[in-house]
Amino acid sequence: MPAVVRGGSWVARLHTIQDIAAFVKGGPEVDSVAVHAHHCLGHVKDKVLKTAAGSGLIPGLPKNLGDIGFCSACAQGKLARTPHQRLCPNERATRAMELIHIDTFGPERMQDSVSLGGFKYGLVFVDDRAFPVPISRVRSDGALEFKSPELHDFWLERGATHEITPRYSPQSNGVA
Repeated sequence: MPAVVRGGSWVARLHTIQDIAAFVKGGPEVDSVAVHAHHCLGHVKDKVLKTAAGSGLIPGLPKNLGDIGFCSACAQGKLARTPHQRLCPNERATRAMELIHIDTFGPERMQDSVSLGGFKYGLVFVDDRAFPVPISRVRSDGALEFKSPELHDFWLERGATHEITPRYSPQSNGVA
């Protein structure tokens, strides 16, 4: 997969899982009944589905099912990390902010998970020294995203208190 530099960033054309599957796996004749049963039974393995159907365990399902073909939901569900050791297993931070773990997430596909600004991506920072110390106080500027009753209950259940600073005074919110 070739990549080019545009505007100081590397850009590469990525393929969806379906496109890659078309290169890797030839398309067998897909049995629509088998596909429907596969979906209805929670994406059960096709071998298990064929065995159950052949034994007559699923009423109304023919005993000789065809192939279910490629299932993108199953392919995404099988994505796994390869086993490996940490780069430095015994190396931990000795002071706050010495080592920060950072990762992005998104895009969030659920309608409810879009932020007030309409953003679907997020960024997570974790201070290695603070981990796994439980949070006891959360201080925010009282923005709408921090005022939901569900979030308030979430913090209370975990023993954290929410401190709200005065409106329009960002200096009151400490470091954030």
